[in-house]
Formats: sequence, C-alpha cells, structure tokens
Amino acid sequence: MQQTKNIKSKSYWTPLRLDPNSNDWLSTLVIPLYFGDSPIGALTSDYSFNHLLSRLTPTRSNEADSRTLILRGNDELILHPSLKTQIYSSFSTNNQGISIKNYSDGNLKSLISSYLDSQPSKPFIYTHKDITHIAYITDLDHNNWQLVVYMNDRQIAATLSSIRWKLTAGSLFIAFLLMLLIRDVFHRMFLRRILELEQATRDYVTKEEFVIPNPGKDEIGQLAYSFQELIQSLEAGKTQISEQAQQLEDETHERLHALVSL
Repeated sequence: MQQTKNIKSKSYWTPLRLDPNSNDWLSTLVIPLYFGDSPIGALTSDYSFNHLLSRLTPTRSNEADSRTLILRGNDELILHPSLKTQIYSSFSTNNQGISIKNYSDGNLKSLISSYLDSQPSKPFIYTHKDITHIAYITDLDHNNWQLVVYMNDRQIAATLSSIRWKLTAGSLFIAFLLMLLIRDVFHRMFLRRILELEQATRDYVTKEEFVIPNPGKDEIGQLAYSFQELIQSLEAGKTQISEQAQQLEDETHERLHALVSL
C-alpha cells in the first residue's frame, strides 16, 4: 500500500507580528521534523521585514527621496526604515501605524497624491520640489498592505552610470584576457614553430642534420618542407662533387702512373 505524505510535514510561515524587542515586523519560518511518521520537533527561523526590505532598497543613500516602505490603505505607514520605534509606539497605543497626514515627508505625500489621482498599475513618474521621481506601488496579500518603492532620477542616472563604468571595466578586462589568449595561441601556432625552424637550420650547420618536429601543413609547414628539399639538394650536390673529385683523383693517379712507366 502506497504511503501518503503527511500534510503536517510541510513548512509554513507564521502571520506577521510586531516584535517589541526589535520594533520590527517578524515572521517565523517553521520546518517540522519527523522521524518516520512521528514528529520529533521543528526548526524555526525569524525573518525581519525591515531586513528583507533593505534588500529591495534601490540605493544605499539615506536621502528621503529614495525609499522602500510599506503602507496600509494608502494613508498609514506600517513599515519605514527610519521610523521603526515610532511605528511600534503607535501600534502599541492605537493598534495602527503612523498616518501620512501627520508625517512630515512631503515627498511621500506627493507620491501618494499622484498615485491616487491615476491609480497606475506599473511604475509611474511624479515630481516633488522640481525633482523627477519614479515610483512603483503594488498590493501585498496581507491586510491591505502595499509595497512602495521610489527614487529620484538623479540616483537612477548615477546607478546607470555606475553600471556603464562596471560594464566598461569588465569589457576591458575581458579584452585583456582575449589579448593574452590570442598571444598564447599565436606563440603556440606560429612563433614557436618559426623558432624551431631556426634551430633546425643552426643544427644543420653544427651537426649536419636537419630535423623539424611536426612541421604541419600550413605556410610554415610548407616553408619547412622547402628547407628540407633545399638541404636534400645541397646534400645531393655535395655527394656529386665528392664523387667527381674522387673520379678526378683516380684519373690523375692513372696518368701519373702511365708517365712513370714510360
């Protein structure tokens, strides 16, 4: 009989809660542990929402015109990187976050006003103090929460410029590596074989032998074969000259012998 998987063995996240120790929203990942079908315990790990959102922050700057935060109902601050203590205090007293009406960030107010006017479903542009910003608001599946990300165009330009510089530096580094690779390939394929050909000619002068390992079939190989043919021709000419010299010497001895006999 096939054993069915116990649904209790699945991992799950606990509902979000406001932690009094860290003044932060936490959720716990619970991983039940089983030995066979018997539960023996669980592994748990707390995750800070502020920490998770810091990974989404588009800039490391502390400027107020670039943030990642969470609203509820477009008018209540639930999570803000600089207002953890105030938000916790407000929840402890009124069970709600900080009202945007009572918050001094004019940039955020301009963002919400632009969002409520058009209700865009994708990133939109708004202006605050003659500075252009790009923002994105999306609904979270939790108590009418909304994730808000916004930054100004100067920081976007700075980020793009940084990316361009990194790409340029990366391209130069790759070009340098390719240059080294091409030089190594050129050395292996051409320069080393030319040096071997030169060494072979020097060996012929001193040892009277001409040997080129792996001459190949390209232009350098043809040059090596031409050298070999030249060496063979020189050797043949030298042999022929030696034979003619020996023949001349024999004829000279015969004529001298004939003269002596007279």
